[in-house]
Amino acid sequence: MMRAKFILIFLISCINSLCKAQKKNGAMYCNGYKKLCRVPYNKVAFPATHNSYAVSRNFFVANQHRKIPEQLNDGIRVFMIDAHSKKVGMTKLIRGLFKRDSIPLTNIQLCHGNCGILDAGKMMDVLIVFKQFLDQNPHEIVTIMIENFHGFTSTEIYSNFLHSGLDRYLFNPTMYPNIQEEWPTLRQLIETDQRLVLFSSIIANDTRIPQVMEEAQYIAQTSYRVEHRRKQNFQTGFDCALNPPSRPKPLVVLNHFVLDTINIFGFKIQVSTPKGSNKVNKEQSILDHYQTCRDAKIFPNFITVDFHNNQELFSAIASINKVSYVDPYNRTFDATSHSSTNLPPVKKIHNLLLLLAVSLLSFTA
Repeated sequence: MMRAKFILIFLISCINSLCKAQKKNGAMYCNGYKKLCRVPYNKVAFPATHNSYAVSRNFFVANQHRKIPEQLNDGIRVFMIDAHSKKVGMTKLIRGLFKRDSIPLTNIQLCHGNCGILDAGKMMDVLIVFKQFLDQNPHEIVTIMIENFHGFTSTEIYSNFLHSGLDRYLFNPTMYPNIQEEWPTLRQLIETDQRLVLFSSIIANDTRIPQVMEEAQYIAQTSYRVEHRRKQNFQTGFDCALNPPSRPKPLVVLNHFVLDTINIFGFKIQVSTPKGSNKVNKEQSILDHYQTCRDAKIFPNFITVDFHNNQELFSAIASINKVSYVDPYNRTFDATSHSSTNLPPVKKIHNLLLLLAVSLLSFTA
């Protein structure tokens, strides 16, 4: 018994030493890079997808080739989703009243334009995927931007994060009184475990749930209506004019996608196409657009593309962030795999020692 207690004390000492050594040696990686740990969130560029959920065989209603779990695995860290309403049965509504903290789950559907055109399922199901990812990847920060088509209240939006378990990761802006000017560093977000940043285009003025941040208060956007010029090798229609015109804000979305005009039953509509996206998703095209913004004294944070399908977006992001591009992801994340970002060896040892310590603690109790 005494020997087991001695071993337990030794293991706890080792765990503490490893934790201190990891911080002292700067071993933390933030979204795949050491250097980004000391950079404020609003001074970092993140790879983003437009209508992240909109995957379909019919390209004229789709915006992406790859589903959200694959995008997470690839390294996408900002996701734009559209929130629509569907009627909820009385049984589900009553059942929801008895769940966590008496906030009933509001059924929010991810649809493109209309749920009769493209219905990607319940937002709750997608949030569970994000929960699994954040559980498995303690050094990754994810941002979700909700286009709130049906005017859900903050409580209704929050209910989905509460019932999926994502509420524990939500960033709380009230902890930072000067948030319009100074955001926490990526390291601070990771150390406080506030690794999910959430915006909604429309929210009720509900100070009880500050984690659901109103997009217009924090984010400006460039135009999302740029036409694809088929005869040109590269799209030259990008600029950095904010649309709508806006005062300076701490965060900027760089909408880097183009629209093609197609004819459906005599009606001309503008849609994003893989062909147009393949041209503008090139690294040089992204960097040229970025430089246009820098010339206008604007730093774009969320570099947003359609039909993401190559590494050029990520190498462009690395250039913007002034880090040497590496592919830090092993592409193994899914609902059952352990992690898309392997834990560093020191973290693996830490976890093994912790498991052994807990086992010994049970034995000596």
